Amino acid sequence: MKQLSMVLFNKMENALQVQAAEIKGMSEVFKDRTQAMRMNYYPPCPKPNLAIGLTSHSDFGGLTILLQINEVEGLQIKKDGTWISVKPLPNAFVVNVGDIMEVFI
Repeated sequence: MKQLSMVLFNKMENALQVQAAEIKGMSEVFKDRTQAMRMNYYPPCPKPNLAIGLTSHSDFGGLTILLQINEVEGLQIKKDGTWISVKPLPNAFVVNVGDIMEVFI
């Protein structure tokens, strides 16, 4: 995960045209930071209309890397005031950019 994170930070720096002389690069800032891994399993809910789920939130860190391994839709994003389900893509990571990245963007 750390290697994937560093590749993503480097790609973001290039895409945003971040110059090392202007600010310390994202990959440099995050290279020695704490990382955490959590695995959750959410089986299909037999009565989704009765499920509450988590409250809406933003991710506070640098990156959140998600691997959705089943076809259960649970992750949602808010676009133009409407919550939209993110359809799981087989063998793909979903990358959420955290609040702390606003410093760089």
